[in-house]
Amino acid sequence: MTRIVIGDSSAVVRSIEKEVISNCRRLSLCGDAATEESFISKISSGAEGFILDADLLKHYTLESTIKHCMKFKIPGIIFTNQETKSLTKPQGIDVIKKPAFSSLSSKQVTELSGLLEKTLEKLKQELLFNGHAKTSQSSDTTEADVVIRSDYKAILVGVSTGGPATLMSLLKSLEGGLKLPVLITQHIDSTYDKNLITWLNANGSMPVQLAENDQGPQPGHVYFAPSDVHLTLAKTETGFKMVLNHDPEVNFLRPSVDKMLFSAAEVLGGQCITVILTGMGADGAQGCLKLKKLGGYTITQDEETCVVYGMPTAAYEAGASMEVLPLERIGGRIKELCEKLK
Repeated sequence: MTRIVIGDSSAVVRSIEKEVISNCRRLSLCGDAATEESFISKISSGAEGFILDADLLKHYTLESTIKHCMKFKIPGIIFTNQETKSLTKPQGIDVIKKPAFSSLSSKQVTELSGLLEKTLEKLKQELLFNGHAKTSQSSDTTEADVVIRSDYKAILVGVSTGGPATLMSLLKSLEGGLKLPVLITQHIDSTYDKNLITWLNANGSMPVQLAENDQGPQPGHVYFAPSDVHLTLAKTETGFKMVLNHDPEVNFLRPSVDKMLFSAAEVLGGQCITVILTGMGADGAQGCLKLKKLGGYTITQDEETCVVYGMPTAAYEAGASMEVLPLERIGGRIKELCEKLK
């Protein structure tokens, strides 16, 4: 949950904003303020985001309000009644026309909840990727500090329903000197795994194959878990290798995304970039969360570009996703993450 402060001089507006926030799955209210002084004070007391009426900071113009709010280094939405087309919006800050709170219908309250949640998540990711956002702590877990590493060893992908076309798009976007191997667990029928490999090889330039037992993965190569076989990792003297097994099903599945990810957590720790793509169910959510806590980078596909928004939303709701991206942007983000590799 992202803990936010709301700031508005109107008690009526603040009460409606509280209702809006209460409908959000990933936002929680940690304070509300009716004055500039109170808002600044509550922002400094552990807030991880904010929603502010620009008029509350009455000594500032809209432009200087934006600059002032950048100093908080947390994601924020500024409501205004002014024209915003010519404004420069910095990373982590968005400026939105203020809704007519007093006349919102229950449907509009729900819609606004979704908009604010999605916008603050996007702004949070902007700051996360540039190393400025605060990380949260729960009562039983301390999440690893968010960093862009220079020691990633593998890209791990979990996917199910809608996978083939989605994977084709992702792999094409990764072509061109990728420095890491790509390991994929795709829930797939036993009659189709070899056909999928043939199709991907025929339509792309990255070498694609079914993983083999005790094989050391090579940079720029793509390895799939064979049907009905778990793909796991094991340490070697020079790095790691892939190990195939017929262990019991995990999440009623073999191969299982979680089986691969938990194995990677033991062998590589946070040295993984993990991607959860379209698919039914929740396979991969807990393994993705484990890798995130160890310091790995985790990406989930957004709802709009998924065939089935099951696995990505399960990971997101578990708190395992550091970044939610449309399919067409995932490959580019992975390449950016790989730029600092030694």
